[in-house]
Amino acid sequence: ALNNLGSVYVDCDKLDLAADCYMNALNIKHTRAHQGLARVYHLKNHRKAAYDEMTKLIEKACNNASAYEKRSEYCDRDMAKSDLTMATLLDPLRTYPYRYRAA
Repeated sequence: ALNNLGSVYVDCDKLDLAADCYMNALNIKHTRAHQGLARVYHLKNHRKAAYDEMTKLIEKACNNASAYEKRSEYCDRDMAKSDLTMATLLDPLRTYPYRYRAA
């Protein structure tokens, strides 16, 4: 519920309230809230913080291919290519990394 509320706040451009929701979700071990918090940091132009938050997700995620793929959105081109390559190595049948690379 906290993660969903955070998403609603992001959609309403209430980024501080969204960050609070995601932090509370993380406090109760809702791993996916790292992705929402990274989005908040990205929208606030804190790219390094967004990247770091996605790195925390990679450390905890069950599906690392997806986490690497998502982290590629928050870093420079070379690091993004590395993350997408890793996503492909972890899940060779995954289609999204190919789309991101093409873009």
